[in-house]
Amino acid sequence: MYCTSKKFPFFRTQVWLMLARLVKDIEVTFLPVYTPSAAEREDPALYAKNVQRVMARHLGVYPSDVTYHEYYREYCREHGIELNKES
Repeated sequence: MYCTSKKFPFFRTQVWLMLARLVKDIEVTFLPVYTPSAAEREDPALYAKNVQRVMARHLGVYPSDVTYHEYYREYCREHGIELNKES
């Protein structure tokens, strides 16, 4: 999914800024191993939701069911950017 409008140079700009930087600092945090319950072994969606909750709690944010594609479509709609047919 990508915007066909020339009003949306954000992606190219971000890629350029990322590649132009010679040193990139990262922080890695190892969380304890998450062992699924019997119910989670039977239902992968439940397992994924609970893992998401553990990760969100560690990050100090609320878990969300919004996908990137939903957010992207909303962003393009708000800014008057047309999406291609594959979106």
